[in-house]
Amino acid sequence: MEDHSTPNYVTDVDYPFNYYPNLNPLRLGFSLIRMGFDAPDFLSQQTTAMELGFGEGITLNVNAAANPMTTWYGNDFNLRQAKFADTMAKISHNGARIFSESFLELVNRADSLPNFDYIVLHGVWSWVTEQNRQEIVEFLKTKLKRRGIVYISYNTAFGMSSFSPVRHLLYQHYASLDEHLTVRERIADSLSAMHRYIEQDKPLFIKQNPLSKIQFNSFCNEDYHYLAHEFFNKPWHLTYFDKVQKAMAKASLTFAGHASFIDSLDNFNFTEEQRETLANMQDLAFRENLKDFFLNTHLRDDLYVRELKTLLEPVRRSRLFEFKVILLYPRHYIDLMLRAPNGIHDLEKNIYLPLLDMLSEHKIISIGELYEALHHHMSFEILLEAITVLIHKGSLDFTLHQEQVAKIQKRTIPLNEFLLNRTTTDILASPVTGSGIYIDEPGRCILRALYALTQDNPETLPLSQLSQVIYEKVQQDKLNENLKLNADKIRGYLKEFLPTFLRLKLTKR
Repeated sequence: MEDHSTPNYVTDVDYPFNYYPNLNPLRLGFSLIRMGFDAPDFLSQQTTAMELGFGEGITLNVNAAANPMTTWYGNDFNLRQAKFADTMAKISHNGARIFSESFLELVNRADSLPNFDYIVLHGVWSWVTEQNRQEIVEFLKTKLKRRGIVYISYNTAFGMSSFSPVRHLLYQHYASLDEHLTVRERIADSLSAMHRYIEQDKPLFIKQNPLSKIQFNSFCNEDYHYLAHEFFNKPWHLTYFDKVQKAMAKASLTFAGHASFIDSLDNFNFTEEQRETLANMQDLAFRENLKDFFLNTHLRDDLYVRELKTLLEPVRRSRLFEFKVILLYPRHYIDLMLRAPNGIHDLEKNIYLPLLDMLSEHKIISIGELYEALHHHMSFEILLEAITVLIHKGSLDFTLHQEQVAKIQKRTIPLNEFLLNRTTTDILASPVTGSGIYIDEPGRCILRALYALTQDNPETLPLSQLSQVIYEKVQQDKLNENLKLNADKIRGYLKEFLPTFLRLKLTKR
């Protein structure tokens, strides 16, 4: 690997160690089929995928380790990030192939790469130059298969334009500082200066654009790793749906819909009057821009397909019936509220309570089985909407073929052990769901202790004995210095969440 970093982009600050669930193949397939379009069978069909600009490679490696039917490739011009991602790939033996090349070099070596069923770009479009965007389009045009899918997310002008002048001043201040200062010091100085300009000088711009101050104050609370990559790169491209749509058309790609589960649920996003306006609008590009106008959208994540194929309704329903799901957390942790772009919604008890009753035993169950049991309570489309909401909330997830779990665990166990021993990520890979699972800090601490057990099986030990064993291990945990976990807290946590850890195969055994 060679370093292809550019002075336009911050490279000496770690990219946030995040997992982006919308890039997961099972979610991708469900989203497209739910919208009425064909998609590969990511459960049973061998596919290839490429992530362009993978950051630290958490999403890439979790998906590669936990999805046995998809072979992943990844490219990021930051050599340090690429080496780190490659380390994870080798630790987990997940087969991911990692590159550190410029987009132009990737285009020029296209013949040495396979054609891809799925190419993803999370945020990349917003933080590269116009020349880079043209090279990305050329890569998509050259390397995406017939019926291939592209996931692309980007900052929109609607939600971010009022903040754009503030961001421009932030970057100017940042660029003017002594380069011998660390990135963290330069960011802190820039934020402090902008706060002073806003509060002391009372600029007319802020008075006439109050949202820009609200956004600035909100962003100030973010971790500096996020801020460095979000706002302090030289390129910062705000755009509109129609502009991206035209660029994708050059690669023979057609817009299919939103990848984000919540963004695909119009009932939770728009008023009745807005929905009627949108329904009567024939121009797709205008309609999507109007949606962003209604919602003041900050970030879009969209799905494009080459040779988009519409499914007949019986085929669509049959395909959706095959998806299997599992409730992730104890039932009493799941509230009946949904935070959507236009506010908080109360979920209908007569829909969600029967569904949660069916899911509460945490058994793997197909959508077809759920509908067979619940069709007297709700229509199929309402059931799909409820499942989509619960997955968006992080309460529910899809599952893989369970006969594959033991094989997948050989990859997820070493990856999870590596991730557990880093303080920068709160995600582990589940071989049951094929996805990343969020684990809070106490949970990570207890799981580290469980991984350190050499003989005892957590499933066979009485809770009181296991709690004591874990407590002794926790006392030796150097990553636990600021977390106060006594034996009683550990016992309570294990009682609540050990079944979840075991069910999702997040432990060694």
